[in-house]
Amino acid sequence: MNEVIGSGLFALVAALVAVSYQYWQFRKQLQAAHDDAISDSKKRVIEALIAYRFVLISDRRNDPEPTMRFNAALSAIPVHFSHSKACLDKYRAIGDNFTAEKYYDLVIELMKDVPLGTASFDKHLLENVPRVTPKNN
Repeated sequence: MNEVIGSGLFALVAALVAVSYQYWQFRKQLQAAHDDAISDSKKRVIEALIAYRFVLISDRRNDPEPTMRFNAALSAIPVHFSHSKACLDKYRAIGDNFTAEKYYDLVIELMKDVPLGTASFDKHLLENVPRVTPKNN
């Protein structure tokens, strides 16, 4: 009789351990998916800041949509990067005497937060903005 009770308790403990491990794995996968979703949204903000940087050129006529998308990406920084003091400091610095250097510093800081590689990224790449609009045929 004691052997049956001992075997039953062992089976119960083994089942609890298995269920606990599965739950831990599920939580781990859920956290990884959540982190990936946050990283993707941060990447979209950075992508928009770089893709629509042409609105910063004062000698071009800016269409409303690119300007809106650039401003929306800029406005999303405090939401998506609120945990990073360095990112928020660079974001605040943009408003005071805006310069290309401050914009570059902001983008680099945002890329470091995601993290994205910044080794081959420099301000000359960011400043590579076409000065001539394409001709319409």
